[in-house]
Amino acid sequence: KREEDRIGLSAIISVGNKSDLDEADLLQYLKEDEQTKVVLMYIEGVKNGNKLVRILKDMPEDKHVVVIKSGKSKRGALAAASHTGSLAGSDNVFNGIAEQCGVLRAESVNEAFNWSRALSELPLVEGDNTVIITNGGGLGVMCADACEKYGVPLMDDSVLLQNIFKDVMPEFGSARNPVDLTGEAGVEEYKTSLKKALNVKEINAVLALYCETGIFEPEGMSKMVVEMDQIYKKNKPILFSMLGGEKVEDIIDVTRKKGTYVFDDVYDAASALGALYRRKRFIEELKHLENSPDIIINERAIRRVISKARSEDRRFLMPDEAKEIMKLIGLTLPRWRIARSLDEAVSFAEEIGYPVVLKIVSEDIIHKTDAGGVALDLENKNEVIDAYQAIMKSCRTKFPKARIRGIEVCEMVPKGVETIVGGTFDPSFGPVVMFGLGGIYVETLKDVTFRAVPLALNDAKKMVRGINAYPILLGVRGEKRKDIEGIVDVLLRVGKLMEKIEDISDVEINPLMVYEYGKGVKVVDVRILLKEEDV
Repeated sequence: KREEDRIGLSAIISVGNKSDLDEADLLQYLKEDEQTKVVLMYIEGVKNGNKLVRILKDMPEDKHVVVIKSGKSKRGALAAASHTGSLAGSDNVFNGIAEQCGVLRAESVNEAFNWSRALSELPLVEGDNTVIITNGGGLGVMCADACEKYGVPLMDDSVLLQNIFKDVMPEFGSARNPVDLTGEAGVEEYKTSLKKALNVKEINAVLALYCETGIFEPEGMSKMVVEMDQIYKKNKPILFSMLGGEKVEDIIDVTRKKGTYVFDDVYDAASALGALYRRKRFIEELKHLENSPDIIINERAIRRVISKARSEDRRFLMPDEAKEIMKLIGLTLPRWRIARSLDEAVSFAEEIGYPVVLKIVSEDIIHKTDAGGVALDLENKNEVIDAYQAIMKSCRTKFPKARIRGIEVCEMVPKGVETIVGGTFDPSFGPVVMFGLGGIYVETLKDVTFRAVPLALNDAKKMVRGINAYPILLGVRGEKRKDIEGIVDVLLRVGKLMEKIEDISDVEINPLMVYEYGKGVKVVDVRILLKEEDV
């Protein structure tokens, strides 16, 4: 960074190849260092993810962590055989864990330093009313766009704003937010406006923008900015941004040397304020945590199922084994049987009741739909016979060496919202849980969120709220709200499974069918992979 930026550093530490100490050890030290307000970390890969997460979760409220992370790891071929494994790249997992731990992840060095400076010099925001004050309408509009991008809520009370600024507002100005003082505003008018905003309790933060005009007073503006900053910044966040030619650049340099940071881009200013808001929201969430339910799973019975697969030298659980484990962790499944012949398939379909679904059962055929191994909504005996024969022909043609164990005959569940719940063992962070929009488009849409285990109730709720398709679960176009609580329960149970059963590499419930509120969720299909045994 440039000399005039004047960033205060309590320590600069390079860990090299981490042969002894790693980022978790250094974070533990800085966590207890009274001279450090903000920890800025550059990370390529995490050596001890579990330890790092524990320390991050234990960070004091007034000590903030900003991270720049680069580098992406590749999963092995077997893990990528599941949607969960292929989606769980280090970047996706790290994003989820950063949010889980209240870490602010920056996309660039410039952004990281801007956030770190704001967090170390300014108070966190106490409410959702930010006001933009500008002498240029276009600059104000740009800043409003930036605020929307970075999650900065703007004050909407136009009546209150009109009352606050009526004495300094020209007739053709605008007291709406952004507050446009117009190009006629000189230093004194601008200063008076800032004072009014900073002294009103309903306004929680101010973005002060100024663009060079014909009545521009460089020295007066520089002095005013430093004065306002020194008087008010400890009580309420105020961020300055100026735009213009050489005179403005000189002011920016002078004010920075005097300890007042002026941004030369409104997007940078809004981004820094957005970091203050996100950190504040995380701290507030910690104060209102709900008690997580006590999830109990039948570990002994689950280990027996896994032992059987191990004894047969398998890393894939058969569908009946995977579904048995789902029952052992307390989840609801449709009725199903495994047919070893056409006659059994017809008999089981009659027993379960139409309509039914047929699915190929083979550890060598991972994506059943692509292999022609699935037939849906079969209404009678003849349709079951035709589907059985078509599935066997297609799978034997496409996978002539596949070991076919039979065909699963399953109850055809009612249509709902298809979601995916997964668990995988991340090489850096250990077991993690995934949630997203499911079905056959999961890897195309990649609308998923991750969290590390142990999974708390608020973690699971934020995972559900974190996907782009969340409005669908709330109900759109006249549809009723979906059973979000049922999804949360499944996430907690899969999280407990990943936490307690160390043999499991991947769990994938896809789809988890979600119905209207109060009607629950249902595990339609599940796949479980085991870790490689140590040699």
